Amino acid sequence: MNNAEPEFRRSVIDDDPQDGYFLRAVDVDGDGRPDLVASGLTRGEVVWYQNPSWTKRTILSLGDRKPVALDAADLTGDGLPDLVLCHD
Repeated sequence: MNNAEPEFRRSVIDDDPQDGYFLRAVDVDGDGRPDLVASGLTRGEVVWYQNPSWTKRTILSLGDRKPVALDAADLTGDGLPDLVLCHD
């Protein structure tokens, strides 16, 4: 039996996020690696951090409406996750 302790590395994905409330791991681009999708109550944005470079991309800006939470599933049958979001 292997008794080795797991090893973790700290990675800063966004050192100045400006917003943040909800975070979900989702393979947005279908490359087999979990990306991060975040929503926030301050700026009203949903953003995607693409793994492994963690490039930040804005998916949606809701303005005055505030995205609270989201989930992901392939609703359209194209093999890629669709995001379902609730706001306010």
